[in-house]
Amino acid sequence: MIKQFKYIWVLLIVLSCKTSNEKIKVSSIKIEYNILFNGDNYFNEGLEVLKNNYKENYWEIIPLIEGLKYSDQSSLVPTKNFLKSEEKAIKAIQKSKNEQIRIRDKAYLLMGKSRFYDQRYISALQAFGQIVNNWEEALLWKTMIYLNLDQADLALKIIEEETNREQEAASMNVLLARAQSEIIKKNYNKALIDLKKLSKLSNDKKLKSRSSFISAQIYSQLNQKDSAKIYYSKTLNSGINKSSEMYLESKLRLANIIGNEKTDEYNALIKSARYPENNSLIFYYEALSALKSNPLKATLLFNKSLKFNQEDIPLKIRTYRNLQNIAYNDRNYLNSSKYIDTLLNYEDKSSKDFFQLKSLKNKLKNIVDLEQENIEIDSAFMLSKLNDKEIEKIFEQSQSSIPKEDIIKQNDRMRGVFYYYNQEAIDKGIEDFKRKWGNIELKDNWKMNQTFINEIRQERNNTEANKEPLIKRNYKLTEIEVDSLNKIYNQNLLKLGVYYNEFLQDHLKSLNNIQKIDETFLSNDEKLKSKYYEYVSLQKINSKTSYEIKQDILTKHPNSIYAKRITNEALNPVQSQEIIIDSLQNLVSINKFQIATKLLDSLNQLSLNRLDQYNLKVVQSRIIAKRDGIKSYIESLDNLKLNFPEFKDELEETISVVKRVQLNNELNLKKNTYVYLFLVDKKVNVINENFKKEYYDKKNDLLVSYGYDSFNNAKEAAEKLLKTEEKLLNNKYFVISTSQFINALVFKTLDKLNL
Repeated sequence: MIKQFKYIWVLLIVLSCKTSNEKIKVSSIKIEYNILFNGDNYFNEGLEVLKNNYKENYWEIIPLIEGLKYSDQSSLVPTKNFLKSEEKAIKAIQKSKNEQIRIRDKAYLLMGKSRFYDQRYISALQAFGQIVNNWEEALLWKTMIYLNLDQADLALKIIEEETNREQEAASMNVLLARAQSEIIKKNYNKALIDLKKLSKLSNDKKLKSRSSFISAQIYSQLNQKDSAKIYYSKTLNSGINKSSEMYLESKLRLANIIGNEKTDEYNALIKSARYPENNSLIFYYEALSALKSNPLKATLLFNKSLKFNQEDIPLKIRTYRNLQNIAYNDRNYLNSSKYIDTLLNYEDKSSKDFFQLKSLKNKLKNIVDLEQENIEIDSAFMLSKLNDKEIEKIFEQSQSSIPKEDIIKQNDRMRGVFYYYNQEAIDKGIEDFKRKWGNIELKDNWKMNQTFINEIRQERNNTEANKEPLIKRNYKLTEIEVDSLNKIYNQNLLKLGVYYNEFLQDHLKSLNNIQKIDETFLSNDEKLKSKYYEYVSLQKINSKTSYEIKQDILTKHPNSIYAKRITNEALNPVQSQEIIIDSLQNLVSINKFQIATKLLDSLNQLSLNRLDQYNLKVVQSRIIAKRDGIKSYIESLDNLKLNFPEFKDELEETISVVKRVQLNNELNLKKNTYVYLFLVDKKVNVINENFKKEYYDKKNDLLVSYGYDSFNNAKEAAEKLLKTEEKLLNNKYFVISTSQFINALVFKTLDKLNL
């Protein structure tokens, strides 16, 4: 009995020890999970801050992986939170045992995510590389890293390699990673396939609505409006929050595709919008819907959008672009120029859009100045026909912004030719006058229009009878002043006719100005010039009367420059000249300088208009630059400034960019050294840290190795690499001086900017 009891006692002790060990083991696991729990809390707190400060950019295709772009907000990253979560992850790994794979995977995943949002991408990759079982989620995060580093090709390569080794290649995380990579690569058709698979596999309503919206954006990019319409509708029906930005964007984009101009529907959206600032977006899309059929209505709506727009700069830029285009297409070049001025304040000064706008502004400058001068002269004539009380009424409108004493001070400085002296008070008065009464159509005898005068007088009768006049000034013009103004006015009309013809190819506008000319105020040479540009404009609009004017010039002025131009035009139509200039530019871009120079020489023999002459000289400068270097290019542009002063601003802008780009490249590269470079397919990756990949064309890149002190050393290094690197077996290499390469880099940048 005692013996049996001993056995039972021993058994109890053994069982007790076993239970105790299991309790210790469970307790250890609980500790590690507690550590990870605390780490997750720190991480989520940090991520919440990022989410709250991140604004989705719906003007681009939004990220499918919602967190992809959070790390772009570097100034908002709460570093301490992510460092604390990383510390907890490290602690959990240290306390875990090798067999506790599940815990270690969770810890490494937390570590990698924390480092990702702290923008330590390389160390994040190392952490994700330690994950054993949860490979799909690790793959997703590795993809996000490569995409944030602008390495979409590498991301796709990693996805392909890792999914080939696994059975579940169509899992959610893999589809997310691949679809996002294809979107960034603009492989839209491939991305759409994965997006459709995601929608079928996922039970996540948020992901479904997001993938539907992105699909709609892609179809819009591909100009497949019917498909885009279907997917915007899917987004709206996906259970998405009706107060969310995505819901509003979907609603507006769908209405825009349909071409919905029903004001009631847009008003309903304004009333139901969660935030008042959304009104600017609603008015913008309503304007887009009206743009094709009713530009005037669109203009009013775009301006309403601007009124409500407080901080949305991308929306402001798009709104002003549309207003500028409307004004330009409506031949309202004054307003077009004003919108360009506004846009130049918003656009990135190194962007292609900025330089295109700058170029257009320079092209419009002379026209705008002349139009403004003539408006001011018309205003002078108008004021001359009004009495003191009528004039007083005009200036009363400007009282709030111009002090009375400042206006009166102008009186002593207001004699001479009118458009020279109406600098402050008159400008403001006329501006406010025009705002109230509108632009006066420039037609014959408008100044004597009785209806208009009666309207002003009616307005005058509504004022207080005994009020002291604000302005005591005689605006009646003398005969000398009238003649002087008429001469300037008609000379400006001629100049406008020339500029509209040669710089904007707006032949109707040119004709309109020329036919307004009173030739009694022109010299004989100016009369002939006027007749020639009337002929050119009529010819362009296929008017039969152009033949009569042509014959008149050829018969009465056979030896004039205009007769010669007409003769040359018969042999070399302007259209052909434009084609030749385009061909010239193409020849220069592929370094066919000899052929281009011969073509230039033959064109210079022709009687060309001012704009074509300038364009040819620009091409010639490019030849000099590519043949003789950047210094010669700058000298050539300086000479162009002297010979073509009307393009001075444009040329100076180009020179400043050239100098800036040149300096940036010179700072990055050592002088008096050599480089070797391989022309490779875009799929070939950078071989090692000694190489840099540079853009060459759509299909190829340059692999460049820097810093060789002699031509031979660079050549030897290239030959050695050619023998060891399989990727380069079928590729040629080139050895050039660093200064030559700097020149090439400068031109690469200038070509992108169209300079």
